[in-house]
Amino acid sequence: LECEWSSYKEDIYYDFVKLTQCRCELRVMIFRGSIGSISDRIQKLTALVEECKISLPGDRYLFAGWDNENDFTFQQYRKVSPR
Repeated sequence: LECEWSSYKEDIYYDFVKLTQCRCELRVMIFRGSIGSISDRIQKLTALVEECKISLPGDRYLFAGWDNENDFTFQQYRKVSPR
């Protein structure tokens, strides 16, 4: 699990990369953003997963993005491409 409460995308990506390097059944990333930026950030994070050479097909992620309006957006993701 990684949690980054700074809304700076660089801080979120820095913490998220740690998750791509571990071996476990489920990786969870909790982060904060503004309305509309949550889905964009999740797209960029999943792109990082697909680019990661040590991440394996089938690796599972759960994203929880707080939109500053007292609501979370949750999205699951499973890596599909081979290394």
